[in-house]
Amino acid sequence: MKEFPHLAHLDPLTNVQSEASLPPEPACAHLSDVLALVEPQIGAALLDAPGRAALHYLARHVPVILSPFWGLEVRLGEPAARADFLWEVTQGNGGIPALAGYHSPHDLAPDITRALRQRSPFWQELGRFAKEWLDSPDWSKRLGNIWLEVDAASTLASSEAALDEGLDQPSLFWGSSNRTAGADRDLLTHLGALGRRFYGLELDQTRIDAITRTIPEEAKVFQMGVMGARAEPVARLCVNNLDAERRDHWLAAIGWPGDRGRLHDALDRLAPLCASGLALNVDIFPDRVGPKLGVEFYSAERMLAMDTWQLLHDELLSEGLARADKLAALADYPWYKRFRQFGAWRRTPPIGYPVIATNLHHVKLNFVEDAVIEAKVYLGVYRPLMDYSVHSNPEGADGEGGWLR
Repeated sequence: MKEFPHLAHLDPLTNVQSEASLPPEPACAHLSDVLALVEPQIGAALLDAPGRAALHYLARHVPVILSPFWGLEVRLGEPAARADFLWEVTQGNGGIPALAGYHSPHDLAPDITRALRQRSPFWQELGRFAKEWLDSPDWSKRLGNIWLEVDAASTLASSEAALDEGLDQPSLFWGSSNRTAGADRDLLTHLGALGRRFYGLELDQTRIDAITRTIPEEAKVFQMGVMGARAEPVARLCVNNLDAERRDHWLAAIGWPGDRGRLHDALDRLAPLCASGLALNVDIFPDRVGPKLGVEFYSAERMLAMDTWQLLHDELLSEGLARADKLAALADYPWYKRFRQFGAWRRTPPIGYPVIATNLHHVKLNFVEDAVIEAKVYLGVYRPLMDYSVHSNPEGADGEGGWLR
């Protein structure tokens, strides 16, 4: 089995091989620099030359401080080798202060950060929101991260003007905090106001609250978002911790118009092939629940490997939902590399990027009416920031040093 250790198990302060034998840490100002590092793992069947150019164009506008974790969305059944681009901003690594316009000693490209904050009314509003996130204890408790996404795979995104338009107003998702009980329900009470604030989308908060009350107690809304770049903007709820019975009851309660029996049969057949967990993506329009239901499949998250997905990939191929060349290219994607960190604790600030890794984060199937119509993979790129201040003071205070997540 092609298997790699999970990053949580890597200790960058203790190398199993001589530090001198590792390559030096590359200088990266924006995510395009990071994309260049992982590009050899992305085969031509996944990303063609125009697709690479589009991603590099977008990634040059995103500073590394903003997102140590980002990824690509690839449609497995489409002949075109293109990908959408999405990235996370989270607490703890300096991304939120940078987005808010505060000086961050971890930001190695402040000019890029400043240009992104100022590029459009959306980004200016997001900067104001980042300040609220930092300054308000309530937002810090309820919100764990945000995700931004640009639909770079579409035909219309082949020009720089179209890419600029997508970057000016990307889709935006808010992830609930894992540290506060009930944070997801609290966050949902703000969906209507956030949709209006960023996109002018009129969502009925009373209706959202009614949908929230139908969510089983054990389930969690780990993300909510607005696809504001679409012709008809739509809100989305991403829910996990639902067993088959609760899943069926909840979809009935919210009025999802698809065939729940066919969905149940499909998931009973597909989930055992790889999944250690499932999540549902439900689209909420101003007046209805959308017909498309996304089902996310997660596998062994402590493993950077592709073998665990093989049975599901074989099934998707047999059903005509995936292309053989794209599945073959995925086999080369999981990868990681470590870099030399000589004297990192003597830097100002004492930070470094000792490792980079890529993996298949999850698979999503879109179910409409009574059948799966589309399969996608989400390819993760992880280049976490390490604070080496603990190295200069081994007995340092609590919270000093370590991964900045």
